[in-house]
Amino acid sequence: MVKSLPAKYISVRVTDTETLKRVGCPWSTRTLRQYHRDKRYPGLVYKVGGLLMLDVSELEKILGNSRKAPTGA
Repeated sequence: MVKSLPAKYISVRVTDTETLKRVGCPWSTRTLRQYHRDKRYPGLVYKVGGLLMLDVSELEKILGNSRKAPTGA
């Protein structure tokens, strides 16, 4: 379950692995860079002043939707 985060975690640097773990990101820095390059999740990873940033609210939406997906047929 994704915990609610303090307001200070609006976006996180992709290279800050400790904070990525703290916010519940299941992907590595390398994977996030590939997602940005391939435009896989628009809005999840974006560039600001040459730095790649992870949008924490978008991460919560993606993880929330994946956990709510129906199972079975």
